[in-house]
Amino acid sequence: SWPTSFVNFHVKTGLDSYWYTSGGGADAKKAPTPVVVKYTNVKAASVATIKASKKKVKLGQKVKLKVKIKAAGVPVTGTATVMDKKKVVTKGALTSGKAKVKLKNLAKGKHKFWVTYPGSSLLQPSTSPKVVVKVKKR
Repeated sequence: SWPTSFVNFHVKTGLDSYWYTSGGGADAKKAPTPVVVKYTNVKAASVATIKASKKKVKLGQKVKLKVKIKAAGVPVTGTATVMDKKKVVTKGALTSGKAKVKLKNLAKGKHKFWVTYPGSSLLQPSTSPKVVVKVKKR
């Protein structure tokens, strides 16, 4: 639709009939012309991050992970997947691009946590850098 000021200008200047069929002799000169509009949905970049509450814990202690998915000017929705090496630890629904995960009973050793975000209709997928948590004997 046209802006109101544009339409009003054409009405005031008598040019408004140019935009529609008036039944006058000039209608034949107003042959329709096809208009082609191409639209490409360019998805915005997303950035995934993950932080651990502690880098070293004793066997049996809980570890809290904070997941964030950021995107400039685009709401972040959906779920993020927390991984430990190549295994899925959990999936969490994002609230304003954030999720919190509490893990307990982690096995002894080095855990390399990272998060993946599959993207959305507006956002590209992203993967965070890894955060290392070491679980030691009590």
